[in-house]
Amino acid sequence: MKSSIDFNPLVQEVLSEQVEEAKGGVVWEIPIFPWWRGGAAMLRLVMVNLITEALKFSSFRRWTRIKIGAVTIHPDETLFYVRDNGVGFDMR
Repeated sequence: MKSSIDFNPLVQEVLSEQVEEAKGGVVWEIPIFPWWRGGAAMLRLVMVNLITEALKFSSFRRWTRIKIGAVTIHPDETLFYVRDNGVGFDMR
């Protein structure tokens, strides 16, 4: 069900739950997000998965850098992303 969502507390809630997964220092880059329309439960699940993976694949580093952001492609379409300095994967 779509509704107006304040993404900021949603991200902070997910971070507070996942912070124990970090194995060292984490530098977070998180902007202030505008409100969007969407499914809060689905957005939360997506953010949990993306943040968990970013922490997991960066856990061997002394310092982890994770950036959460969004780009509005069209008034009805926003691309959310989570970037990290983890191991990545070989596309070959």
